[in-house]
Amino acid sequence: MKQTVMPRAARICEVDVAGKTVIVSDLSLRDATRLGMGVALLANWLIRGDLKDGRLVDLFPGYDCAATDFDTAAWILYPSKAFLPRKVRVMVDFLKAELR
Repeated sequence: MKQTVMPRAARICEVDVAGKTVIVSDLSLRDATRLGMGVALLANWLIRGDLKDGRLVDLFPGYDCAATDFDTAAWILYPSKAFLPRKVRVMVDFLKAELR
């Protein structure tokens, strides 16, 4: 797996990342990182409080980082297809079109 690490005003660098643990939940990955199991690429909004409180440390503060060599997904959870409010259907259709 590769992670793209890009200095904000410079060239793109790729860093090989390997490990034996696979975690698919962002919350579980954040928890594992908090426990010292290794480094993780997590959304800023998810770890903002952890960075502020010092539970986690930004390893690349001057860089924009993105996962580039594996599939990503967006999940939408709703209670039932039998009754799907119009606003939910519109949002699902919008996200499908935008995230293809």
